Amino acid sequence: MKLKKYKADDLQAAAWRAAVNKVNIRQEEVVPEGWFTPEQVAEKLGYCTKTGMVKCRDMVRLGMAEKRDFRVQWGQMIRPRPHYRLVKK
Repeated sequence: MKLKKYKADDLQAAAWRAAVNKVNIRQEEVVPEGWFTPEQVAEKLGYCTKTGMVKCRDMVRLGMAEKRDFRVQWGQMIRPRPHYRLVKK
């Protein structure tokens, strides 16, 4: 079996690609004060988690709250998680 010979440019491009992928995957955001997950909202109000999610979505639809996805540690992965905050009027 003949081995493929890589050029220096190919190896350098592969190294850059791997480095960029690491940064994209492992980049965690800091959640600013005042933003809460649906689970936190549900706990504060005494609702179950599912009801808390529904209430948060309803509040966004009515313009009472805003939603933003932050990349946070969730288990062993960093994933986008929805966070909500009340809109000041």
